[in-house]
Amino acid sequence: MWTIWLSNPVSHNPNNFGKGGYEPPFLCLPALWLAVLLLGVVSHSHAQSVELVGVDGAVQSSLRAGLSLVGSPADVDPVLLQRRLRAAPKELRHGLRAFGYYQPQVRTDLQRGPDGGWSVTLDIEVGPATQWEDIQIQTQPELDAAWLEPLHQRAQSLAGQQVSHQAYRSLKSAWMEAAQDAGYLDARWQRQQLIVDPASALARVDWLLELGPRYRFGRIRIDQPILDPEFLQQYVPVRSGDDFSTDAVLELRLRLFDLDYFDSLDVQSTRDTEAGLVHLDIAAEPKPPQRWQLGAGFGTDTGPRVSGAVELRYLNRDGHRVRGEARLSEVRIDLSGQYIIPTGPEPGANWTVRSQRREEQLGDTRTVTLLSGLARNRIQGPRLWQYYINYEGERFRFADGLQQTDLITPGASLTLRQADDLLLPRRGYSVFVDIHGAHDSLLSSTSFAQLQIRARWIRPLDARSRLIIRGQAGANWLEDANDLPATQRFFAGGDNSIRGYDYRQIAPRNAAGEVVGGQYLQTLSLEVDRLIWGTYGLALFVDRGSASNAWLQDWVSSVGVGFRWRTPIGMLRADLAHPLDDADTQVQLHIGIGGEL
Repeated sequence: MWTIWLSNPVSHNPNNFGKGGYEPPFLCLPALWLAVLLLGVVSHSHAQSVELVGVDGAVQSSLRAGLSLVGSPADVDPVLLQRRLRAAPKELRHGLRAFGYYQPQVRTDLQRGPDGGWSVTLDIEVGPATQWEDIQIQTQPELDAAWLEPLHQRAQSLAGQQVSHQAYRSLKSAWMEAAQDAGYLDARWQRQQLIVDPASALARVDWLLELGPRYRFGRIRIDQPILDPEFLQQYVPVRSGDDFSTDAVLELRLRLFDLDYFDSLDVQSTRDTEAGLVHLDIAAEPKPPQRWQLGAGFGTDTGPRVSGAVELRYLNRDGHRVRGEARLSEVRIDLSGQYIIPTGPEPGANWTVRSQRREEQLGDTRTVTLLSGLARNRIQGPRLWQYYINYEGERFRFADGLQQTDLITPGASLTLRQADDLLLPRRGYSVFVDIHGAHDSLLSSTSFAQLQIRARWIRPLDARSRLIIRGQAGANWLEDANDLPATQRFFAGGDNSIRGYDYRQIAPRNAAGEVVGGQYLQTLSLEVDRLIWGTYGLALFVDRGSASNAWLQDWVSSVGVGFRWRTPIGMLRADLAHPLDDADTQVQLHIGIGGEL
């Protein structure tokens, strides 16, 4: 015999159990038996306990939560205790259905302890576990839509599994939410049946979801005082008349926030049932027109460092911006400015005009570079593409005299970054690839082509440990390495390169013994860190690589241990590194703090 329940499966009549559904004779003893027993219990007992035998884990916890006996005080009135004991088998049968047990048997045993208290033992035989046999879900009208496919797959994956009312309710909610997310805002269940045959321990689902009309976007209005509506419209991913989707509304919100013009967004939707439209009215509160930033830090490579930046967020109603930045440290002085023209349709896509003066310590020389350039930035999902052309005028001096170069360098770069936390990631990666060059026939002092690749990969080993792999590779193609400007040469060594060696001191040297930089670069680092106590941890690492004038030559290595501290501004790292190829140095200390990707 099959029993059909409608709507919520946990509220069914417990007597509809087919052939296996009966209340054992020991649950039907005359009330007089229990009354006589309870008369011997003093009105103020000293202890009480309820023990469930035959179930454990989540099942027992759930059953105890639904038992009125469990909440009974030690001095419970005998009549009330009698009532709750009688209700216990029904409460247990009701709770066991949620886990797929439709034929349980329950034996009760009430005992009085030596101190006059009472205890109840509920001996439960759960019986066979009911399994899903068939799950039929239909929509009206019938659709062959992409959003339905994962729902059908999820439903069919339940076949053969043990019945769970939680899974039943979750699946039903998922169907309704998906329908409304797809624009069927009037969707309702026309039929929702859970059909259980306790005798065969099988269950079937028969649902019919009436979708109703599919709503479309109506008016989309963004109320804000700072930008031209036509400029802002290019970032709106939907148009009036498109099928309504809550995912599209969420994407619109994210895009407007990512533009970095607005401090808050209040999205109000109005449903026009007769027209089948959903109107959106968005009130956008602008951010302050200026943003100021100050920063400070310390690293063994750079020494003390400070930075400051100012940004004018919106110069005009087309969203143009200006940024100015200064970074000062012992090894680098960098002053730069950018004028940014947004182009859409993705936030972050723009034209950038930049100017920069950079003074930097490279090996045994200090260079001064003046740079001006034009760049086109494009966003494609997690990928940031940049196409650029720069003019670079550079001055640097080695023992053989002052050198001056002028370069026109077109190039392209790709940046990829994904992480669960950009400051303190446990899982993530970053990749940067750049290719550029110059030719002496195009107003440049020399001809060369350069490729650079930087990558970092982080994965958890367990709840408190991580594996960190990072590497760099670079190559220059040119006739004479001596013609290459210092900023285009490669150097290794330091905090983020090969620890245990001085900052940018691994590279070829000239006849005077000066570190002048190499034509090629390759470094690799393997590190395992583990939190030992709270936010404090330790790390083990090995670094290897070189900067040279021949590919994969002159490699050096180091090993070391480190201290780690997770702070709100990133990981503080203090490393003791032992160089394996430098007889003059036993160990070096490297300190740094900040984001790891």
